[in-house]
Amino acid sequence: MKFPRKLFLFTFFLFLLQTALAGEGTIEAQRAKYLPAEEKVICDNVVIKYEDYEVRGDKAILNLSDNTGTIEGNATLVKGGEVLKGEKLILDWEQEKWQLKVGKVEITPERLQGAQEPLFLYAEQTEGSSQSLEGVKVSLTTCNLPHPHYYVEAKELYVFFGNKLIAKDISLVVLGKRIFRLPYLVIPLKTPSRSSFIPQVGSDPYEGFFIKTAYPFISTAVASGILKIDYIERTGIGQGIEHTLNFPNLKTSLSLYHLSPKGNEGESWASAGKFNWEKGVWRFDLTSNFQKNSLWYGGSSRTSSWDASIGQTTSRGNLNLNFRMQDISGFYTSRSSYTNLLYSYQLKNLGNLRLNIEGSNLEYEGTPSDKELRSTFSFTQQGKIGFEINATRRYDLDGDSYPYDTNFFFLEKMPEIKLKASQFISSFPLDIDIALGKYRQVITKPFLSRGVLSVSTSWRFPKQTSKSRIPSLNFNGEFFQGIYGDGTALYSYSLYPSLQLPLGPSTFSLSFRHIVSRGYSPFYMDQVSPYSNINANWSLQKGSHKFSLQGGYDFRNDYPFTITGTIELSPPGSNLRIYLGYEPRSKMWRDIIANILIGDKMNPVWNVNIRYATEENRLALCRGMGRIEIGRWWRLEGFFGYNGYTGRVDELDLALTRDLHCWVASLLYNKRRKEFSFNIYLKAFPLQMRTLGVGGQGEYFGTNVGTYY
Repeated sequence: MKFPRKLFLFTFFLFLLQTALAGEGTIEAQRAKYLPAEEKVICDNVVIKYEDYEVRGDKAILNLSDNTGTIEGNATLVKGGEVLKGEKLILDWEQEKWQLKVGKVEITPERLQGAQEPLFLYAEQTEGSSQSLEGVKVSLTTCNLPHPHYYVEAKELYVFFGNKLIAKDISLVVLGKRIFRLPYLVIPLKTPSRSSFIPQVGSDPYEGFFIKTAYPFISTAVASGILKIDYIERTGIGQGIEHTLNFPNLKTSLSLYHLSPKGNEGESWASAGKFNWEKGVWRFDLTSNFQKNSLWYGGSSRTSSWDASIGQTTSRGNLNLNFRMQDISGFYTSRSSYTNLLYSYQLKNLGNLRLNIEGSNLEYEGTPSDKELRSTFSFTQQGKIGFEINATRRYDLDGDSYPYDTNFFFLEKMPEIKLKASQFISSFPLDIDIALGKYRQVITKPFLSRGVLSVSTSWRFPKQTSKSRIPSLNFNGEFFQGIYGDGTALYSYSLYPSLQLPLGPSTFSLSFRHIVSRGYSPFYMDQVSPYSNINANWSLQKGSHKFSLQGGYDFRNDYPFTITGTIELSPPGSNLRIYLGYEPRSKMWRDIIANILIGDKMNPVWNVNIRYATEENRLALCRGMGRIEIGRWWRLEGFFGYNGYTGRVDELDLALTRDLHCWVASLLYNKRRKEFSFNIYLKAFPLQMRTLGVGGQGEYFGTNVGTYY
């Protein structure tokens, strides 16, 4: 019997009505049959679009009563970041859940947050939602070939999108060969992780040959843990553990690492712990560290530190109490402690209160303790005329027994009162600051009264304009007067006019700065040095090319500034920048500095810096980075540094990389450390153990050859 067209349209309308509470959808089918008694629609060659779902299949059975459906034959579901293909697909639109029989699931990198390639799952059965995915008898890979280069077999698999991937009872199969088995594997998906189940293998002059491994042994909703086992030829066997717990109001972490050297002599320990609790307006933090036989403090050393803080945060105030203590025993022995109480409060429209009390105790072996207490109180009120009162005091609790106390600089105020008036005269940019009080900057001297007046102005002509290529004049000026209790006084003033003139495609600017100071101030903060100079700048830009020239004169010291120039040429795909300098007084050229950049500025193929010594007439330095593509699969890249005075390459950090389709393998060499190391990682999860251009202690390789000032 032929299915009536009107009845099909009615069925289609009924289905949309059933799903209207959750969203809108459309159905396209070659044939359809409606079963009123069962409230079902049977479709052939169907395409269903519902919210962000798209479902395709040879046959579909749709249950209108509960918004579920079964797709059979070339069943495909596209939802968010997943593409599902299998023999049979069961959908629940109401609960946004799905179940796939004997199929393939493709998850895009955006859903994994940290991956850079899609993830493919082959399983007897998978089910999931918008938040998670579960699979039974799963093969997991990021290789998109019909016969993957590698895959991970797992009895059970759980993917929590944006959080982690958990696999149980797994085997790694590479090129058809089973490499190893693990009972449990966790791959973080929030951010790229430094912990990989792939060992780090390498060699350097400090550790010799080494193998370092990290194995995630647990990952639940509240707990995660990593085991570390290392073999280091010259220092011994290392074992470690990292464990974290995350509850709604409580977070803790603990790490412990033990290194057993050969002969059990000089074993080292390192541990760290963190505790964080928050509830309502209160919080409590505690961190601790312990090291035994650390290289930083000597071969036979012990160091420990504690840091605890408790705080309260409200809409109008903050309270924080902090205590920190550290003990060091090694090359030297010391003990230090620090306590800080900080309180701030906003008095509605009246102003802000702030109280800060700091206490410290520092003790070295063989020297007396240095015990100090410092306190600061301030009240600030904003307005047309701002008001501020500050009181700071330092107490030497050890009775000045520590020899360096007499030179300790800490400005004490008992108290200081400030008045601030912005734009004091209507429609004229004039700011006035007045400060009165008693001060002491050296603890062995008495307090001294101080009163200062500061007047400043800043204006531009014309004030506002939509035209950028017109002349403009700027002026900044300040006057300062200080009177002190010892009968001394000081005044100073500064003038800073500047002029900018467009000259065709170029721009010329001229600025003059003049500072005059008369008298004497017993306080360092009020003292200024006389200054008088003029600076000129000319710049030209034609297309992508730029030229500039700068110079000036110091009238006070009767000294001409260096004349410097910049030439920048930017042909397509490259950039050349040259810095030149000439000393008028000595009539000598300064060293020439050049930067050569090939490729995109944000990710250049080559970036080379050169310094040429004009006095010695030789290449002084050449430093940079670059990469060379060797065919389709190989790449050589690295950082280098050449010293022209010694005639030697003093810096070299290279990586020879092979693209293995879904894997990346790199052989790295560092000349300074005399180190060879080997990296291998998945493209989808780039977990490099040592980044190129970064040393063993995290320091970056510098390619700078100097600049002009």
